Amino acid sequence: MCPTCLTEYQNSRDRRFHAQGIACSSCGPHVKLYDRVGQPIESGRPLQNASRLLDEGAILGVKGIGGVHVAASAILDGPLDRIRARKGKPFQPFAVMSRDLGEIRGFAEFSDLEAQLLQDWTRPIVALRKSSGYCLSKLVAPNLDTVGVMLPYTGIHLLLTHFSRSKALVMTSGNITGIPMAITNEEAVGQLSDVVDYFLLHDREIVTRCDDSVIRVLGGVPTFIRRSRGYVPIPIEVPFTVESDAIGFGAELRVTGSILHKNHCYLTQHVGDVDNFEAVSFLRGAIYHLSDLVGISPKEAVIVHDAHPKYLSSRLAGDLAREWGTRVQSVQHHHAHAASLMAENMVPPDESMVVIVADGVGYGLDGDIWGGEVLVASYRDFERVGHLARQPMPGGDACTHFPLRMCASILSQHLDDSQVRAIILSRKGSGCLNEDDLNRLAAQIGSGVGVNWTSSTGRVLDAMAAGAGLCLERTYQGEPAMILEAAAGKGNPKAFSPSSNLIVNSGGIQTVDTSQLLLEALLAIDRIGFSNVCASFQRILSKALASIATEVARERGINRIGVSGGVAVNVNIVEAMREHIEGERFTFIQHRAVPPGDGGIALGQVVIAARGL
Repeated sequence: MCPTCLTEYQNSRDRRFHAQGIACSSCGPHVKLYDRVGQPIESGRPLQNASRLLDEGAILGVKGIGGVHVAASAILDGPLDRIRARKGKPFQPFAVMSRDLGEIRGFAEFSDLEAQLLQDWTRPIVALRKSSGYCLSKLVAPNLDTVGVMLPYTGIHLLLTHFSRSKALVMTSGNITGIPMAITNEEAVGQLSDVVDYFLLHDREIVTRCDDSVIRVLGGVPTFIRRSRGYVPIPIEVPFTVESDAIGFGAELRVTGSILHKNHCYLTQHVGDVDNFEAVSFLRGAIYHLSDLVGISPKEAVIVHDAHPKYLSSRLAGDLAREWGTRVQSVQHHHAHAASLMAENMVPPDESMVVIVADGVGYGLDGDIWGGEVLVASYRDFERVGHLARQPMPGGDACTHFPLRMCASILSQHLDDSQVRAIILSRKGSGCLNEDDLNRLAAQIGSGVGVNWTSSTGRVLDAMAAGAGLCLERTYQGEPAMILEAAAGKGNPKAFSPSSNLIVNSGGIQTVDTSQLLLEALLAIDRIGFSNVCASFQRILSKALASIATEVARERGINRIGVSGGVAVNVNIVEAMREHIEGERFTFIQHRAVPPGDGGIALGQVVIAARGL
């Protein structure tokens, strides 16, 4: 909203200015209300009528400045249930928008720092803890103890929330699942006519698609879960200057691209999961657009991608490198995580750090799926000095969608078949396993056919969530671990301890026995309660990785220890690592400028490539 409109809005007695669908000469988009097939609805007050429709339970497609949101009242179950059914998202949490901090206090708790973030001009979504008086629909963020909240950041949003009687409006991405968010009126109607009941659209062109940014405060540090609108393309300074530019293409999930130019790295907006043609096209366009903004020629830059040979982002990088006739380089996934942490914290190019990289999936040097790693890393190279125990994944990705498979697989490394069955068959619900399932799993593990091996922290957390009966079927990325974290938030993290040391030294590399930890945790549930066990499980796993890191750092005379990877947005895990590392008198480093997850990996890719030139 321009200053003229804002002044009129604030001064007008009934605050209906700009709600008439009439644009002022300074700023205005012409705002109109449309039915679900894109036919205009004659209305003298489109914003007031849109707010009334939301309060009555309608679902609206609302065009903003970075794309289209699907909007609904956050206090009514009906419209949220319909959105979930129509978009095929039964449990994924929705972000909400409230008019001011006073409304947010009715359903969420926030610190002074979180209040500052909410009110900042960037207007990110901030993950807040639900309050004891939480009054929104249970369908906003099912099974979680947090809710993502933002304040209005356009005139349309400001007026919608002003006229609405709801404490909050759901504002979720306006797209078909897996396809980038709609940005034109035509795309909105084409993609969302089966999802929404009405559209509230304006006539301004959105040049660049840009999702909302998401932040969570971890130990007093604002940490990006998603870095996009409001922060892109603000550059990130790195601790050295390069002569040759580099372009990074990220990995596969939560992708951003990057450009390293001189001593600054510029990240694209959030692209999302690059696993289809539309997302690949979005990534390509974002790279071209950013190149134009920065003023570089891609044909003169080195192209960098993840080492996984089957990622579509890697294939795109290779295709463009051939088209441009430039050099191309692959970078190991977890080395990129470590380097991104080092670069944003201005670690000098001649120094090394010990970095714990805890995530879901990354292609390892040995062909395994890594994800629970302790690395000694520089920008040029890295050494794997510790990790979680290798565990079989029968059926590969099937274990990520049905985590009880992962639980059975991990337990099978310590228990005989009958003991595994006694635990697994007692877990009931969507995603549960039966006798035939367990027979096939045992045969598969025994033969090794169709079995991947992983050291992933994400898979261990999934297994615990499934074993505790919290989540037997994953419906969105990170769901089991997020539900586990919510359950752990109600428990005592010191209620349970393992019966013996879990760290084993094998050939100079220390590993954490996650089978023994999972077994003892599941057996303790009936004795001390699952919330206490979940809290203790996370703490024990975190301290085991931190213990390896501090031991290696002391041996090598390294003072700084950091944590990266997608798991590093878990409050309990990060704080347990911090407690142990600082207690051993080391400096603890965490992400501040880019996401710990794969949204920050493109920064690590380009600094590694630059130091290797």
